[in-house]
Order: sequence, then C-alpha cells, then structure tokens
Amino acid sequence: MKIGRVIIGIALALLAAGAAALFFRFFPCIQGAGLLEKNLDLGKMSFDLTLGLSGERLSEEQIVFVDTLSEITGIQREDLLRLRIKGQSWEDMLYFEVIPQGEEEPLTQMYLGEEQDVVNAAMLYHAVRSSLTERYRFLELLLPQWSGGEYVSLEQAEQMFALDLEGVKDFSLSDYQNILSYWEYFALLAVMDQEKASDGALEFSLHTTLPGDEQENDGSVRLKLRLDRSGNPSTVSAEYHVNNMPLVLHRLDALLAKAGRTEAFSQKKGLLPIESVEGTLVIGNGESLQIPDALIDQETVDQITAIRRILQEMLGK
Repeated sequence: MKIGRVIIGIALALLAAGAAALFFRFFPCIQGAGLLEKNLDLGKMSFDLTLGLSGERLSEEQIVFVDTLSEITGIQREDLLRLRIKGQSWEDMLYFEVIPQGEEEPLTQMYLGEEQDVVNAAMLYHAVRSSLTERYRFLELLLPQWSGGEYVSLEQAEQMFALDLEGVKDFSLSDYQNILSYWEYFALLAVMDQEKASDGALEFSLHTTLPGDEQENDGSVRLKLRLDRSGNPSTVSAEYHVNNMPLVLHRLDALLAKAGRTEAFSQKKGLLPIESVEGTLVIGNGESLQIPDALIDQETVDQITAIRRILQEMLGK
C-alpha cells in the first residue's frame, strides 16, 4: 500500500508540476490575447512601412496608373513599385505620405475618410512641373507656379493628372478591424517565442519560413510584438517583415478556414499587388486628424486639366 501511495503521490506531483509549467508558459499568451482583443483599435494607430509591389499582379488599371505617374513625374517605374508609406489613423480617418524609393520628400499626402478623401495636389503638381520643365525648358512659360489651396478631392486629382485612383477610394479601415478572435490571437502568441521586458511589457517574436511550390518562392515572416500595459490605453507595437505576401496570405486563409472562418485575405483587392511589406506599427496612440479645408476650386482644376491635355498633344503622349 505504501508503494502505491508513493507512486500516486509522485504522479500527482508530476501532474501539478506539468500544470504549473503549462500555466507559466501560456499565461502570458492569455494576457496578451486579451490585450490584443481589447486594444487592437486601428482607429488609433501610427505606422511607417515599405511596400514592395509586384508588377505582374497589378490590374490593367493599376499598370496604366503606375506608367502614367512615372511618365508625368519622371520617377522610374521600379521606384514607384517600392513605396514608403508613413502616417497615422484617427477614428475612421487615415493620413499618410507616399515616398517612392530613392526619394527623400513625399510625392504626395492623402487623407482618407468615410465621407471625403483628399490628396495634396500641390506636391504632385510640383513633382510633375519640375520633371517636365527639366526635360522641356520652354514649358516653364506654359506651366504656372502653384498658388492657392493645396488639396483636391481624389476625383479632381484623377481629372487633373489622368490617373485612376479607384483602388485608393475603395479603401476602408473598417475592412481590417477585428480580423481575429481572442482564441486566434491566443493561438498566434502560443507559437511565438516570449519574454517579459524589464519594464513589464510582454514581448513575443516569430521568425519562420514557409515553403513554396513550383509556382511560388519560399516566404519568410519576421514578427515582433510588444504589448505595453503601463499606459491608458495600452499600446501594441509591431516590427514586421513579410516576403512573398501572396503565399503568406494563402496560408493564413487556409488556417482560418480550418477554424471555420471564411475570411479570404488573399483575395482582398488592396492586398493583391503586394509582394512584400516591412516596417513598424504602433496601435494605441495617435493625434486627432481633420480633413484639410485648403481645397482649390473647380475652375483651377479645369485649367490644369486643359494644360495637361495640351501638353499631351504637344508631346505626343
């Protein structure tokens, strides 16, 4: 009997030790999943990322857009396929700067909201004017210096510069809000390496390579999350690098399908052309945004449109 009690005691001790080990291993994941579910508000976010776009996965309209933009600004096509995007969100509004590869200053700035979208046409016009007058000096007489308000609606920008901005107009933050459930966040954190920072923040990291197939190259994912509970609200910081975005999104869709989710990130129109993405993201901070009211009038838009058409005829474009 004593031997049996000893064996039972050892077994219970082992079970208790195993339970304690599991608790200490997964308790940060439980905390982190709760924090992510509660605080992952894309309406309070700042970001600085670099997008690598695939010319092969652009739609016909997007190809025309890139080629037209390259033609009128003098920026090489390959530089327009690698863009640095810096900005922030506030509630349902998104502000960002667009900086092509190799450029120090933004090509333009945009504000996207539920009710109105505007673009800094003055910055874009300066880029176009600088490029054209550098190639054709006589155009300095035809292309006036910009004056008045800086911003126009996306529809007016399309008219002025013969661009198709449909993909930008269709973007909405709400399409990416609440994309994962508590248990999906938990599952994500559970497969990541974890540690507790000296200031008490929870940190999780992941570095993996997804094997491709005959049609796709391998895809690598590097992700580091920092969950800081000291502030009010708590903040979520992320450093990330994703190579072969289509492969990663297809694998994500497959995992979500096994969990009963029908979300198809690989088919989202705004994500289709993205080949790679890297950068930083902070959720839980940001400053109040307001759509600029320094808009130019339609008469000026019509005048610039007329000049653009004249130039196209003169230059045989």
